Amino acid sequence: MKKIAFFLLSFLFIVSCASIPTKMNNLNVGMTKSQVFRILGKPDTVSARENVEILKYHHSYWVWWIRRTKRYFVKLTDGAVNAYGQITRQNAGEFD
Repeated sequence: MKKIAFFLLSFLFIVSCASIPTKMNNLNVGMTKSQVFRILGKPDTVSARENVEILKYHHSYWVWWIRRTKRYFVKLTDGAVNAYGQITRQNAGEFD
């Protein structure tokens, strides 16, 4: 019984690790917005200007007792992905 419980908990942990950073690897330039939604789900925030739309995703995780959050973006121009990645201190101004 303990082995089954351990196996199930381990399986759930591994499955739950398929997070935004992992799913970002499935994106490609040229994808449509609906394809992005199928892979990443709905974004946490959306901003748009003219023909450019920025989808932002947040991934929170715990390192011991400290909660960390990483932010990711998908940039669509004319409805197609033309850039995606992590929002860092160096590029944060592009997405505000």
